[in-house]
Amino acid sequence: MSAESYSYVYIGLVIILTLIAGGKILSIKNSFGLIKTNVTLPIVHIVLIFLIFFLGFRPIHPIFGDTVIYRNLYNIPTAFEDDWLFGVFQRFSSQYFDVSVFFFLITVGYIVPIWASCKRMTKKNTDILLVFSISAMSFYVYAVNGIRNGLACSILLWALTYIIGNKKDKLFFILLSIIAIGLHKSTFLPFVCAVFAYYYRKTHVMFYFWFVSIVISLIGGNSIGSFFGTLGFDDRMANNTSEESIAEYAHFFSSIGFRWDFLLYSFMPILLGWYTVFKRRYMDETYYILLSTYIYANSFWVMVIYAVSSNRFAYLSWFLYPIVLAYPLLKFPVFKKNHNQKTVLILFGHLLFTILMTNFY
Repeated sequence: MSAESYSYVYIGLVIILTLIAGGKILSIKNSFGLIKTNVTLPIVHIVLIFLIFFLGFRPIHPIFGDTVIYRNLYNIPTAFEDDWLFGVFQRFSSQYFDVSVFFFLITVGYIVPIWASCKRMTKKNTDILLVFSISAMSFYVYAVNGIRNGLACSILLWALTYIIGNKKDKLFFILLSIIAIGLHKSTFLPFVCAVFAYYYRKTHVMFYFWFVSIVISLIGGNSIGSFFGTLGFDDRMANNTSEESIAEYAHFFSSIGFRWDFLLYSFMPILLGWYTVFKRRYMDETYYILLSTYIYANSFWVMVIYAVSSNRFAYLSWFLYPIVLAYPLLKFPVFKKNHNQKTVLILFGHLLFTILMTNFY
């Protein structure tokens, strides 16, 4: 199969999954039946296994972005010294495996923690949560490009499912977080956001912080991105905020500057969260931690939105996007009327944005 066909196969699969999931949800007669019913979709797990092999053994082609770069660096022992754990993994793998096995193992490490996280977060409707996750705009992109970031964020997502629990759970949270940060140091940002949210339980503050971040970004412009670039979350952040860099990279992007389209996209789970928490008065500890981590991390992205490589910073919140969008819909009667139908509309809208963005990728 040609490399150009991969995104179309992925889109075809998520369309089928979304239609099946939507049909299942709509078949529930009770308006709030989705919350009480465990909708199982065995096909989701078949698709996940297929994607592990399909994406893991993809051809080495420029259309997959960083895949070519990682192939070229595969046999260089010092290539990933800044991210020590990924460097250890890369050096070990290069001694025993072909580069194709290396990419396969990364894909396993990317997808399996997403499955494990969804399973831990919802005793019911895990499969629906998985459909939201697989059909997210960033799922395919970070499986084939930005793969180190994707791998680390998936493991951090898994870690977040243990932050609330007994001492053993918290130790597992710390261990998985160390692994995630060792694989990609940028995940230190959402880790700090999660810890802050755990100890600082002021729900309204996170919403204020997000809106203030927009004002800061509009006033500060590129200088804010340059400042965060110096903090070392991603070396590309420091190099891609100058006017010269923007001019150099402009032909790769349909829009450079303040991305109102991505801001609107990021706002959707925040709006849903505000409505769920303040209008409908529904909240549990898991949702609070997930939503807070997403909003705080996304706020930092808003402040560096002018940077050319800010999409990599955005993923430090977007890896939580499908979870914070779907979690309240599957756990609480968010909508007073036609909750099931409105959940399906949100799922379809979620998919539509993915289709549009994948065609531009």
